[in-house]
Amino acid sequence: MKKEDWAEFLKYLSPYSILVVSNQNKLVEIHCPFQVEVLDPVGKLDKGKCYLVQKVMLSTNLTTVFIIEECAYYYYHFNIKIK
Repeated sequence: MKKEDWAEFLKYLSPYSILVVSNQNKLVEIHCPFQVEVLDPVGKLDKGKCYLVQKVMLSTNLTTVFIIEECAYYYYHFNIKIK
């Protein structure tokens, strides 16, 4: 991707919120910090425990990354808790 393409793409993203589809099929914006549950042990995080996502980023391969306790983890290791 060219720098101009990245700039255009990134202007629509926020590192402090994420859009998810709720159980009622509604699009909901969740703001950081939000709670996630670990599906499989990853890094220093234990399966089944809940943690707060401090920031949401995008990796260079365009995969969503959650920043938890100052470490980056791919989104697919977690279940997002919607209140």
